[in-house]
Amino acid sequence: MVQINLVQHHYIQFESLFRGKKLRRVRLLVWHATCWCLWLYRNSVIFKDNFFPDVQNVVYHIQRISWTWMKYKGHGSSSLSFANWCTSPLLCF
Repeated sequence: MVQINLVQHHYIQFESLFRGKKLRRVRLLVWHATCWCLWLYRNSVIFKDNFFPDVQNVVYHIQRISWTWMKYKGHGSSSLSFANWCTSPLLCF
């Protein structure tokens, strides 16, 4: 049983979901995109006095950032569409 109160534990749990070198890279990319987006929203709330964002906006931002990074890093197909990435990301490989 993994306790979710520690980031390290969550990372280990998330890591065990995917096997294979390519999927591990994708997992890391999505993990980092998630952390990055949450950090940006956190800073926006704290330092810019913005309201807490809608969960759907956060998820969309994570999808957009991870898709952009994926395209830039070349982990996915060059024809990887954002719509396919949002609906079934694991089928994009």
